[in-house]
Amino acid sequence: MNLAVIFFLFHVSIYAQKDHSDADSLSKITISAVGDLMCHSTQYKWAKVSADSFDFKPVFRIVKPYLEKADFTIGNLETVIAGPSKEYSGYPVFNTPKHFLEGLKDAGFDILVTANNHITDGRKDGIINTISEINNYDMMNVGTFVNRQESDSAIVLMKNNIRFSLLAYTYALNINNLKREDSYMVNLIDTVKIKSDIENARQNNADFVIVYLHIGNENKREPDSYHRQTVRKVVEYGADVVLCASTHTLQPIEIIHRENKNDSALVFYSLGNFISNQRWRFSDGGVIVNFSFYKNNRNGSTHIDNVGFLPIWVFKGINGNKYEYVILPSHESEIYSYPFLTGTDLKNMKQSYEDTYDILLRYGFTPKLMSTN
Repeated sequence: MNLAVIFFLFHVSIYAQKDHSDADSLSKITISAVGDLMCHSTQYKWAKVSADSFDFKPVFRIVKPYLEKADFTIGNLETVIAGPSKEYSGYPVFNTPKHFLEGLKDAGFDILVTANNHITDGRKDGIINTISEINNYDMMNVGTFVNRQESDSAIVLMKNNIRFSLLAYTYALNINNLKREDSYMVNLIDTVKIKSDIENARQNNADFVIVYLHIGNENKREPDSYHRQTVRKVVEYGADVVLCASTHTLQPIEIIHRENKNDSALVFYSLGNFISNQRWRFSDGGVIVNFSFYKNNRNGSTHIDNVGFLPIWVFKGINGNKYEYVILPSHESEIYSYPFLTGTDLKNMKQSYEDTYDILLRYGFTPKLMSTN
């Protein structure tokens, strides 16, 4: 997954114009996205190998083939990597070992969203160290910045002659410990700024724009009015895809048609948890979503297609002689039983799968089940 990244200092995407008449001229890139990547204290304690060495790779081993097949895989890093000089901790003030990033990189992640309410848990130094460590593992962060020039720039990624921009914003910070002159370091949800950033990306020839919002009431399965209104504004400003996280639960998918325009946007109101220690119903699983960007290189028309998903459930328990977390495709609860699953595990995994289908079908949208083929 080689990333071609172009930074620009400072209108052209056409979502609905599907032109398959010249198939040989079509370029394509595939995006996979997940919700919250959390690391509670039990997770890093179970991943501990030695004094300051942790192995998170086994957590992702079964879903890794789904994540690494995409051209770009995106997730919301809802923790900070403040370094071992500060004590590792889980909720409510996170500091996670850098080896968590090693596990994410190995699993296939390319881009981590860092604009969320926990990003200031390690203060300003925590933001800087988190960005540095993400980059050290050859991944990109979006939504936080080490200097104002980066904050004011548009980032456009390119592959197969398709250019797209990924923007990220959070509704708030749990600990507002940044000085006023450092406020640029984290993108807060500000619709004036979002509109300007989308226009900036378009001016620099982005074919598609993805906006990732950290928004929504925790443990709710439907977006509230503020959530909906914010998404609607972002769509009207020109986002092609809106990804959301923060609720720790899965919420519906919707196609929103732009007013007075002949195009639409794809909205995921919440992708739910991907990995965490939250064990209750609706938060012990989530989804991997998948979609493709297409561009006709002859006439410049673009469209989005192949929207798919993989429902997942997080196992926590004993496997052989060790305790571990493992992310599992929940649709396999009826077709394959992993030997470490108990009867209760299978019941909860099946319930998670049924809950996923219920919420994804709620607005009449039927994405395809992902495969590794």
